Amino acid sequence: MFLRKRRRIQASSFSLYWEKIFSALQEEQDSGASHPAKDSRNEEFRTMQELAVKKEQQEDREKPESRVEGGQAEIKVPVNKIIPFSSVDGPGNRTAIFLQACNLDCKYCHNPETRALCIHCGDCIPGCPTKAIYWEEGRVAFSPEKCIGCDQCIHACTHNASPRIRRMSAKEVFQEASKNLPFIRGITVSGGECTLYPEFLRELGMLCKKRGIGFLLDSNGYYDFSKDEKDLLPYIDGVMLDIKAYNGEEHKRVTGFSNEEILKNMRILAEYDKLFEVRTVVVPGLFSGKDTVEKVSKDLSPYVRKGQKIRYKIIAYREFGVREQYRQFESPGEEELKALKELAEQEGMQDILLI
Repeated sequence: MFLRKRRRIQASSFSLYWEKIFSALQEEQDSGASHPAKDSRNEEFRTMQELAVKKEQQEDREKPESRVEGGQAEIKVPVNKIIPFSSVDGPGNRTAIFLQACNLDCKYCHNPETRALCIHCGDCIPGCPTKAIYWEEGRVAFSPEKCIGCDQCIHACTHNASPRIRRMSAKEVFQEASKNLPFIRGITVSGGECTLYPEFLRELGMLCKKRGIGFLLDSNGYYDFSKDEKDLLPYIDGVMLDIKAYNGEEHKRVTGFSNEEILKNMRILAEYDKLFEVRTVVVPGLFSGKDTVEKVSKDLSPYVRKGQKIRYKIIAYREFGVREQYRQFESPGEEELKALKELAEQEGMQDILLI
């Protein structure tokens, strides 16, 4: 009882810290231009997020039930949801795995509840009508069987997180996805940001390779794929990469962070022929869609001319799921999207899809 109370007190203190960080980030992002204090706050968030991911994985490894044959601990990740059959997460019908936590803060994010890890403050517990969210050993726990999908817990959370998480190993995820064979062409791992969990991705990719199942990643591109060219890239068929904005200052305005690493990784993936698709969400007034589509297409057209199949998906902004404070943006018109498609074609892209 004392331990549970102490953990709740710790969670409460951590909650106040995160509230301060999120509030400051939101206030600073709304102000527009980048400045050193804002950049420092963003980096503080990213560091805290990465530390939280590592801390939870270490706690998992220390649990006796995580031990497998040989005494090694299984790597487990926070799974937000698994969609058995999806036609929008890669080619054909696929099982889509959504992991929790992201290292960017996109203003138009349509699933912001996947951005942060649960800090176990317990604010979501009282409002759950079926007691699917509850306390267990001082931490917020979730019972999928009791959940009716009312989203009361999501609305109660002030930290862009979700308590509806299952911590699963690559083997457990693969076993669940395997139930959908032979009705799927492959598995896609998304987020949040899936590359926060490279060891998990490697294990799942190896399992897919053994069974001859396609394996794609949906990523924001911040992960340095070149450092894992032998450990991760051989086990993935490709990456669907989000390019939020090409201009560096515009990218900071959209996401809170620089895009230098993202553009570098886009080219690295193209060099390894692992770039299945690039995506840009067009948000008039937030950044220049024309500049982004033109320059991304110009960067990638040499690889297309060599015979690589790289799709460019140009997506119209829609307010569904977007945080209330960012719903002032408007969707682009049909003519604007068609003009962007023509621009991409002029720069050498061949497979362009308007959504």
